[in-house]
Amino acid sequence: MASDISLAVGDGARRMTYAELAAVRGISPASAKRLAQRHHWGRQLGNDGVTRVTVPLSALVEPAETKGIDVTDDNDMSPATGATVPVTRVDVTSDVIDDITGDVAPSVAPVIAALAGAVEALRGQLEIANGRAGRAEQRIEELQRRIDGLYTDLADARTAAMITSCEAAALRAENALLKARPWWRRWLR
Repeated sequence: MASDISLAVGDGARRMTYAELAAVRGISPASAKRLAQRHHWGRQLGNDGVTRVTVPLSALVEPAETKGIDVTDDNDMSPATGATVPVTRVDVTSDVIDDITGDVAPSVAPVIAALAGAVEALRGQLEIANGRAGRAEQRIEELQRRIDGLYTDLADARTAAMITSCEAAALRAENALLKARPWWRRWLR
């Protein structure tokens, strides 16, 4: 009866206990509970007091590399249907990689050519952008020199104005001192 409850419950999901999830994933029941909580999978407490989780079928399928299983021929339970299916695991060697490379190379060549074209287009855009950046830096340096020159000219103008102002003040002070002398001293100069 318990196996009837854990059948597929909808589009791409299966209802199972934490223990069943742990057995399928090869983890502890506590890890299965944390996994269900982390992914916010729906939970429901059954009449028997056991919590069942609605697990997407994609979460039940795990790549063979992560299981760490050697080359064997045996029967496994399919997570989707619960039926026994034959499973053949293959140890990947350099011969297999060479065979795959030979099979895949013709279909990958157009993709590589398209990517190479995209890289060349991006290189062209990068050269244009670098040229613009270089010209902008030169323009900034030129403007900085002009601003420094303006500050120098402004400082020179202010200095000249201050000197003129000081000379005028000195002349006024001298005239004031001359007027302040008694009349008989002005004759004896």
